[in-house]
Amino acid sequence: MEANTKADTIQVVATPSTTTTTTTSPQPPEYGIIAPAEEEVQYPRTRNVIFIMLGLHLATFLVALDRTIIATAIPAITNDFDSLGDVGWYSSAYLLTNCSLVVVYGRIYSFCSPKLVYMACILLFEAGSAVCGAAPRSAVLIVGRAVAGTGSAGIFSGSIIIMVHTVPLHKRPLYMAMLGSMWGLASSVGPIIGGALTSRFSWRWCFYINLPIGAIAFLVVGFLVTVPVPNRDGPALSIYQKFARLDPLGIICFLPGIVCLLLALQLGGSTYAWNDARIIAALVVFAVLILLFVVIQIAKKDTALIPPRIITHRTIAAGAWFAFWLGASMLMLTFYLPIYFQAIQGVSALGSGIRMIPLVLTLNLSSITTGILMRFTGYSAPFMLLTL
Repeated sequence: MEANTKADTIQVVATPSTTTTTTTSPQPPEYGIIAPAEEEVQYPRTRNVIFIMLGLHLATFLVALDRTIIATAIPAITNDFDSLGDVGWYSSAYLLTNCSLVVVYGRIYSFCSPKLVYMACILLFEAGSAVCGAAPRSAVLIVGRAVAGTGSAGIFSGSIIIMVHTVPLHKRPLYMAMLGSMWGLASSVGPIIGGALTSRFSWRWCFYINLPIGAIAFLVVGFLVTVPVPNRDGPALSIYQKFARLDPLGIICFLPGIVCLLLALQLGGSTYAWNDARIIAALVVFAVLILLFVVIQIAKKDTALIPPRIITHRTIAAGAWFAFWLGASMLMLTFYLPIYFQAIQGVSALGSGIRMIPLVLTLNLSSITTGILMRFTGYSAPFMLLTL
């Protein structure tokens, strides 16, 4: 299909109950179409938008919270299970399934009902949290973390997709900033909440707290969200066609490759030396599988799990590279700083959480302020540079 070189055109018409936006923008072939294009969109009423965004924010909050809330609870967990050797897996099991499946969910959202996929992700996340809270031993807790990570992989991307169908284009930067600030807030207050729950009740409440909040998000999305199914006007796809669009060859290379990388990073330097044959083998397998994955993506073009036209777009590539390094540094800071406060400085779980408050305040204040400034200026790059 020829690329359309004309600029996007947007026409907005406001009525008391709905906002109608007609959008015309260049679209790729039938693969991965999520955002509305060349059609009239009926956005929800303002009252419904408030509740929908509340549900999305709660779900996003839980996913981000689960990454760091466990930090201040780890000493109590290891004491209960006598499992000091499993400390690294309590976080890695969650991140392993999350990192491996986030790209797969992106493809699933492109041809399945975003609403149903999103609700299924919340259910998986809730199930994993329940298993963690009731875990009788360390191995069960690790399995629960992996299940929760499987659900969380599709929640943040699903929140963005639902948000696109909930608010007009000119309002999206502000709502994106709000979602981002919720992520930053949850990542920062996670150690505080974890410390308070561990000190006053039990470390198990770090997981049980997800259940009522996740239930609210599930009900809000189920009753209020209306998102069209991609390609709903085209021919119905068979199970085989849907499976083929998942790019199974790419998944077969991508998922084991990421698992090998994470296993090498987790076990290298602790369980095994970095020059151990098992660590070297894991890294070599990772490199080979990722190289095969890249070749498959180039060959399949727009039907690939990650279409090359997306990652070769300069703005998208730069944004992904920036998000990678920013997210890595942020996660290390919010996860290991509370452990440092408890293990090295000898403060309580609650005390280490309190020491995180300055980080919480500055992080969220800057996130909200940046979102507002981006909306009025229309520029994002200067603020990204200031972050560095």
